[in-house]
Amino acid sequence: MPQLRAIGLWSFFRDAYDCAIFAFALNTAAYQAEILSGAIRAVSAGQREAAAALGLHHFVTLRTIVLPQALITALRPYGNEIVTMIKSSAIASIITVLDLMGETRYVFSQTYDTSFYLWAAVFYLILVEALRRLSNALERRITRHLVRAR
Repeated sequence: MPQLRAIGLWSFFRDAYDCAIFAFALNTAAYQAEILSGAIRAVSAGQREAAAALGLHHFVTLRTIVLPQALITALRPYGNEIVTMIKSSAIASIITVLDLMGETRYVFSQTYDTSFYLWAAVFYLILVEALRRLSNALERRITRHLVRAR
């Protein structure tokens, strides 16, 4: 990779772990930006107009009025994005990063016991379910002031 050496990035990109983190960070950053952007656009324009009528600065309006409402809207999609990242991390085993799936493939290649794949699936399921419950608890906590329809 003479191009990467010329600009001084070879030391970063020669490690498979760093490449996987970089690729996942770029991928999830795009999705998270769209989630936050959509959540901010979902806040009613009347909220901004009311803040302007009170004479609040744009930054204060964003920080105290728009973002708290947008984060409530964005909480579920952010939780889904985290779950997707956990499940997508299995792809990193293809480039020799020994995450859970990489370790499972290694153990399977040594023992030819398919039950290791079952245990990896169970572990992924437990991890995703724990994150789902954490996301639900966090949503209940930050929306406890809202009146729920019955």
